[in-house]
Amino acid sequence: MPPVIRQFDAKGDLVLILSGEGTPNGCHFQVSSKHLMLASPGATQVPLPEDNAEALSIILDIVHTKTRDVETKLNWSTLMEIAILVDKYELLSAVGIFADLWFDNLNFNASQFEQFTEEGEESVYEAISMSWVFRRANEFREITKIAIIDSKKRLEDAMDLTLPHSIVGKSFIHVSQI
Repeated sequence: MPPVIRQFDAKGDLVLILSGEGTPNGCHFQVSSKHLMLASPGATQVPLPEDNAEALSIILDIVHTKTRDVETKLNWSTLMEIAILVDKYELLSAVGIFADLWFDNLNFNASQFEQFTEEGEESVYEAISMSWVFRRANEFREITKIAIIDSKKRLEDAMDLTLPHSIVGKSFIHVSQI
């Protein structure tokens, strides 16, 4: 089966080729390098073997001003994949208003994590990552407090977080002042 080809810009001068999990036949995205460079500093070379095609497609719709194509409600895992790419490519300024909308539409409430269990621990750390990446200070403080009080693991040992090293390993008192 041929790769999925998506044209974000018919006159785009760059083709992003994705391969990996979730893209068994690969995805080709025709984009404008000018739009990418405006949205993300240093985007002249973008290695994509690990990037999620659905999340990148949503981000590229925004970057290429195809905002009518952008869903206003996303599920948890898609938002997490977008957060990873926003952090990786420094795209918060490009997707910021959508990030707020997506986060708000999840009806996120830190109290949903108060029944902290090992089974739900991954979602707690994903919530920490997303609230950090999308600069959701109140949610970040609330969920981090729950994790620090209830988790048996140190934050840096919990999982592959998208958090900067400057906050990992600090106490909640230090984190809440950031």
